[in-house]
Formats: sequence, C-alpha cells, structure tokens
Amino acid sequence: MWTVWLALALGLLALIIAWRASARAAAAGGDASDAKLLAGSASQQARAAAAELEGLRRSIGVPPEGQKFLDLPAAEALQWMEANPGKGVVLDVRTPLEYEGGHVPGAQLIPVDQIERRYQEVPRGAERLFVVCMGGTRSAVACEILADKGHQNLVNIEDGMGAWRGPVESGPAPTAL
Repeated sequence: MWTVWLALALGLLALIIAWRASARAAAAGGDASDAKLLAGSASQQARAAAAELEGLRRSIGVPPEGQKFLDLPAAEALQWMEANPGKGVVLDVRTPLEYEGGHVPGAQLIPVDQIERRYQEVPRGAERLFVVCMGGTRSAVACEILADKGHQNLVNIEDGMGAWRGPVESGPAPTAL
C-alpha cells in the first residue's frame, strides 16, 4: 500500500513542478519567446519527472497506471532475483517439451492453456511472481488471467527465455502427486 502512496506523491510532485514552471512563464509577461522557453522547460521537467516516476515504479514493482502486472526485460528480472534470493517465484507457462529443453532453475511449469483451471496451484505471497514463456506473449496472457483470479505482484518477463542469460537447467517438470 505504501508504494501506491509513494507513486501518488511523485505524481503530485511532477504536477507541482509543471505548475511552477507554467506560473513562471505567465510571469514573463509580454515577451512571448521567454514564455515559450519557460513553457518548454516546464514540459521537459514534467517529462523528466514522469520518467523518474516510471523508473521508481519499476524498481519497487508497481505496474503502470491501468495495468495489472509489470513488464520487465529478462535482464532486469534476473538482476532482481540475484539481489533478492528466495523472494521471487518463477512460473513457466510454456509447453512441457519447451520446459524440458531448458528452464529457470526451480521454475514451476503450468502451460498457459492450463492456467484457467490450475491457477490455485500458483504460489501466493511471493514478493514477486515472475511469469515466463519463450518470447513474452503467452506470459502476458497468463499474467492477465492470474491478475483476474486475484494474484498480485505479477511480473511478465517481456522478452522471455529467448533473452534469458541467467542459469538454466533442463529436464522434465516434477510430476504432481
């Protein structure tokens, strides 16, 4: 919950910066070129504040406004996992054959076409739930389904196993008991 408040505070800060720059432009008075320069500066400051807010959202795992999950490239997901061992869970939504060919060590396999009926098997309570496929499309679909089923802290590895440069193991998925 604190992350939402932090995001709101940063958004408010961006608005204040833009408003102050706009007020300076208005105070410039009759010189249109000064007003345009100040307005341009305000616009640049607002864009910089928005980019900073987006970077902060990504670093703390808050999805962009209106999105149910966070998209991260494989390199950033790996970096987070290495910095936070044991705090993330990886869900692989590829086919069993793809999984056997190479997967993130410890990844749980639930193919995307089975997510609707097996979503209860997906662990809850992890700080981040990384969802991966080969290229990011199936994992995005799985994230949508899981979000609709109440899962939180979802991270779509947007470029998938095709871009994964971390450890990989091969072999079949563990069989259910």
